[in-house]
Amino acid sequence: MNKNNLRKWYRALASGDYLQTSGTLNSYSRFCCLGVACEVAIDNGLDLEIATSEGITAYNNESLVMPQSVVDWFGLEDVIDGNPYLLWDEEMRLATHLNDNDQLSFAQIAEAVRVTYDLGTHEEIMEEK
Repeated sequence: MNKNNLRKWYRALASGDYLQTSGTLNSYSRFCCLGVACEVAIDNGLDLEIATSEGITAYNNESLVMPQSVVDWFGLEDVIDGNPYLLWDEEMRLATHLNDNDQLSFAQIAEAVRVTYDLGTHEEIMEEK
């Protein structure tokens, strides 16, 4: 796993800069947690094909889960079809389930990312740039 890149995802989720949605990666510039991951990867140099139709944005033809290139950029291993497992409430749960079904906030999902990947404390991560 690439902890440096995962910390970037954490910071983006914790930043309050993204509006949240469910059911798709990016709908009218509102994101699910995996859409934020795609945006972080793009902002840090990963080349993804972006296509928007009727307000829904797809990354490398994926509009529901992370494309494989994003999974690889983060170095994620515990993933099912572009959807990583995150630890929440002492249970491994799919990220989309936390976002869509449980309706966790991005701050809560950031915490799940931090704990799952042992990224350090919130303060340590937020001090990095």
